[in-house]
Amino acid sequence: FSWRSRFKQLVSRLYHWSMLLLLLYCLVANVRKLSLCHSPDLFDEEFEELCGGSWPALAVDMVLLTGAILVLVSWGGLFRYEDTTRLVSQSAGELSSYCSQRGLEPAWKIWSCKDALWTLLLWVILVLGRFIPSGWNSATQRVEFPEWRDLLAHAILAGILVVASFWQVRTSHAMLLILNSWSASLLGGEISCMEAKQQWRRVSGLFRKTSRTFEHCFAALASLIVAVALSALYDLRQGHGLEIVCGSAAIVFILPGVLWTHASTTTACNRLPSLVTLCEVEDEEEDAEFMGLAMYLSLSECGFFVWDTCVTVAFVQKFLYFASALAGTIGFQTGALKLS
Repeated sequence: FSWRSRFKQLVSRLYHWSMLLLLLYCLVANVRKLSLCHSPDLFDEEFEELCGGSWPALAVDMVLLTGAILVLVSWGGLFRYEDTTRLVSQSAGELSSYCSQRGLEPAWKIWSCKDALWTLLLWVILVLGRFIPSGWNSATQRVEFPEWRDLLAHAILAGILVVASFWQVRTSHAMLLILNSWSASLLGGEISCMEAKQQWRRVSGLFRKTSRTFEHCFAALASLIVAVALSALYDLRQGHGLEIVCGSAAIVFILPGVLWTHASTTTACNRLPSLVTLCEVEDEEEDAEFMGLAMYLSLSECGFFVWDTCVTVAFVQKFLYFASALAGTIGFQTGALKLS
């Protein structure tokens, strides 16, 4: 058992570092292409091949590569790979164990299968969104077809980001199932207020540990939204086609859903005190118990946190509003976006 465990850790570490090195190589190559596009000594043919061909060097690709590297670092780290992966494994295992104990495993498996199918579908859409415009330009403008290395690198890049989003959504759905199970047990009279408090301590601690495990990946995905939007404006300002830029930046339309899913979990936690106060009681003593439970839930501050910031629906709405306002203002001021 020990030999197998060490072998799995070795393979996992080799896979992690191979992906990091591949993304770093692609990032350096993309930065080199972008720098050559602004070189005054570049011939017209070379400029067309690097900057205006079927697969031009885009700032969006550079930002996506950086975001994928940050996601991998958040999952496996650089110098503390064993500690980071052990924390992720323990957090996922504790969620799975709790769902099994409460009889939620069948529902979670069904939800996870749906999330996995959506992940596969979105990955195919992202790859085709980058491949089809490039293939169309290659056929209509008589430029060289993109190399298979570029296609493979983009497919791996999109896969990393989509799988990271899948794990975020899957974890949030497990948290929602736990909340629904706890509230159903309380409202159905299966547990008393004291038992509900005892169970809630474990649920709150489980959510806090889950937040600490996935907060770095969440922050990387959130920052990627702003960075991709700004880099897309830069590419449009450089004269790249809208279909090429949107095909590469299509991930920006998916990531807000990941943020919204986590925010919905926190919102469900915040609504529990008001739900408890609406329970029908038979005497004043029972009413005092429910009021004490509602106060206890309010003070527990359960939900999804990024460091000390509670991720609520209002927080995500403000973040997306200011990000879109910033990108829109810069786009119209620089001429990258035009109404006509």
